[in-house]
Amino acid sequence: MTQNIKPMFLEEIKPKSDIKVSILSKLSHELKTPIHGISGISSYLLDNWSNLSDSDKKKYLSSLVEASSHLTSLLNSMLTNSSDKDEIEFNFEKIDLIETIKYAVEKSRNLNFTKNKITIDFETKDKECSTIADKFWITQLLSNLISNAINYSDQGKITISAQLVKIDSIDSCLISVKDEGIGIAKEALNTIFDPFNRGSIGQEIKGDGLGLTICREIVEAHEGKIFASNNPDIGSTIEFFIPIK
Repeated sequence: MTQNIKPMFLEEIKPKSDIKVSILSKLSHELKTPIHGISGISSYLLDNWSNLSDSDKKKYLSSLVEASSHLTSLLNSMLTNSSDKDEIEFNFEKIDLIETIKYAVEKSRNLNFTKNKITIDFETKDKECSTIADKFWITQLLSNLISNAINYSDQGKITISAQLVKIDSIDSCLISVKDEGIGIAKEALNTIFDPFNRGSIGQEIKGDGLGLTICREIVEAHEGKIFASNNPDIGSTIEFFIPIK
């Protein structure tokens, strides 16, 4: 039985920025995650090859193949979009959001296995959540949010959770990515999804400030909403919902 809730961000979400970001800028940003993954895994293998078991070598090489395949998919997406467009093109089909989240979490673990002070967990009480969505970009959305949480965390746990809920009487899947990092500056909470905005507290993180803007575009293309908040104790949470269709 789904829980009927009304998230705070439905009332507090602010209109998005009117700054336009080209599709090439967005896709160029997305290329960075698999490239960094390939670089990190390759460096690790080069430094530790003689000390690794055959099973570990096979596992890490499989991660390289997966990251390379994802990089190819992103390049193909870039080539099928013209440079004068601002919006991402989506391919909507029937998918299981729970299985998609599990896949994105496992992919993120594989790409970031060298960061052994951070654990990535997934929690849900629901076995499945079928809806109409773009599996590729939902995976990219989650990968972005997990990567963002890792970038702002030196250690600790990143928890991804999903639950079936009713939001304004509409069946939805509510998904959150919670970290134990440095948190978000209070004044940035309402602008963090705007292009080129970086809202960390007391620490400068390298990047172009487009990751969360792309996340917002993906969520809104699925008729959902996304919101950022600081946790009461430590870190921050990005939460979004996707209506069930």
